[in-house]
Amino acid sequence: MESSPWSPTFAETVTRAYRRTPGRELTSAKDVGSRLETLVQKSAWLLSFAMLCTACSPGGRGGGSGFSSDDDDSGSDDDDSSSPDDDDATSDDDDATSDDDDDATSDDDDATSDDDDATSDDDDATSTGYPWEGDAFCLDWSSVTWVSPSAGVVTTLSGLGFNVTDSPLLLSPLSVVGSTIDVRLAAATANTCNQDISLSTADESGSWSEPTFDFGPTDLTLPLVVGSVSLYDVAFDGDISSTGTQITGSSIEGELQVPSLASSACTFVLTCFPCSGDATADCIDLDVQNATWNNVGAGPLLSVP
Repeated sequence: MESSPWSPTFAETVTRAYRRTPGRELTSAKDVGSRLETLVQKSAWLLSFAMLCTACSPGGRGGGSGFSSDDDDSGSDDDDSSSPDDDDATSDDDDATSDDDDDATSDDDDATSDDDDATSDDDDATSTGYPWEGDAFCLDWSSVTWVSPSAGVVTTLSGLGFNVTDSPLLLSPLSVVGSTIDVRLAAATANTCNQDISLSTADESGSWSEPTFDFGPTDLTLPLVVGSVSLYDVAFDGDISSTGTQITGSSIEGELQVPSLASSACTFVLTCFPCSGDATADCIDLDVQNATWNNVGAGPLLSVP
């Protein structure tokens, strides 16, 4: 039968041990019990302290270099961890390759395909960059094929003081983005290719399928040697050469105002009708084909309200 801590055998053993230590002589069994109680209390305190120190020491739990898996220096879930759930993680933190706002390839502000600097889908999409963008092209009236009015009627009107060919048109392709072309139309001073800044310009957006553009309808006023004449609901198209030196195969279709000095022609030569843009004025159909516009230099044309 095993002896209890207070059995005579145990007491004798402790008594002998203490009798060997100078200054620790035991005089009675009561003294032995008191000493044993003190010893047990100290042992319990030392054991608790040892366990606490073990928990606090490096590698004390899990063998890591820092604290355990749930403290601030843990290798698996704290702010300095390289695992997938802390601030420096590869897959979910601010420096992640695939899902954070700063350095991601596909979903952050510097992404190629979906951010503000993207080439094809955002507000900063850039022009295609054709060398002729911004240049001014001047219409060569002598190149056109007259459909309406006929070439003969044009000659007759010239004899009445109305020669539309005195008024060149200027066209400037401002930019091309995707399938859209932005253009500016302006009137030139009579018999020149210099912009007449006393007359309003027209800015239009049209369609672009290299090398062909078309835009309109739009309205524009042209100067004459005396007075002016207006074009209403006019549409334009043409092909811009690869070198940007000319626009060829161009057509111009709409309404041409007949000035008052030639209004008599409406009674015997022309089929006139009220202009769509001004019912008090007379207009005739305008249809010219195969027109050529020559590049006259860098623009852009001035915008005039």
